[in-house]
Parts: sequence; C-alpha cells; structure tokens
Amino acid sequence: MKIIKNIAIITLVSSLASLFTYSSANETSTNYERALAQSLATVKSEIQLVEELKDSSSPLNLMSNDAKHEFVNSISFSEKGITSFNYKVLESELTPTEIYRVLSLFGMQRLVPMFKDARIVTESDYLLMNRPENTSNSGLSKSEFGTSDFGAEKPVLDADHKGYRCSARATCSRSMSEICTSNC
Repeated sequence: MKIIKNIAIITLVSSLASLFTYSSANETSTNYERALAQSLATVKSEIQLVEELKDSSSPLNLMSNDAKHEFVNSISFSEKGITSFNYKVLESELTPTEIYRVLSLFGMQRLVPMFKDARIVTESDYLLMNRPENTSNSGLSKSEFGTSDFGAEKPVLDADHKGYRCSARATCSRSMSEICTSNC
C-alpha cells in the first residue's frame, strides 16, 4: 500500500512539474515574441514616426488622410515605445491584415485580435482574428488576467488594455477608443 501511495505522489509531482514547465515555456515564448517584435519595430519614437510619415509606401497610408491624422495624433510613446493609441480609427477603416501591417511598425501586431469590429475580407484576416491562443473576448489570454480583491478578473500590469490609454508611466486610464500597451 505504501508503494502505491509513493507512486501516486511521484506521479502527481511529475504532472505538476510538467504543467509548470509548459506554463513557463509558454510565458517565455510570449515574452520572446514581444521582445522580438519590439526590436524589429521601425517606429519607437515620435522622431521615427515623423520619418515614417514621409514614406509614401508606409502602411499608415492605407488609411484616409483624416483617419491617419487622428491615429497619429492619438499615439503616445515612452522610452519603451508606443504606449497608447486610438484603435477605433484603425478598426473602422482597415482589415485585420492591414491593421497588422500598421501595428508591425510599432512592434504591436500581437494586438490585432483585439480589433473585433474590423471587417474580415481575406483568409489572412480570418486567421489573424482566430489565433489559437486568443481565448477571451478582449484579445488577451486568460493567463494575462489576475484576480482583484473582490474576486473579479482584472488585467495584470504586463498586459495590453483595450478601452484604456496610457495617462502616466505605468498608469492606464479609461478611454473609449484607445489601447494602453504594456509599454506604459
């Protein structure tokens, strides 16, 4: 009986260890992908944004002039890169594939699944909006949520927040049309 009990404990510990390893590997992969996207971003500051606006082949030119002006004026930066922007203007004019191209300039293409009202035209649009890890309506995975003192889910600090804007360093404030990024 003692041997069976020890085997059950060893099996349980082994299962928990593999679960932790999977979770840790998933988290490491996500952090790696964010760091890679950020390092490949061509626009990390207002100066670089001004230069990008001069490029006639920029994905920013996929928007109408009014929408581009509204989007560009909504962008804020920190030393880490883009901290918040108006998502509604992108969502109202662009497909998910086009949004991906625009957000790639800033290393923020991971946010595309948050754009629930963007029109789906191509297979790429469909794939971008239906990524396997996109498990919640906000475009954030459940692992990016913590629990408040009252038991309700709340975004953790290292996540992106739709419906918020970066109002100060590490402070996201409610906003109907913006996304506050983890760079805030």
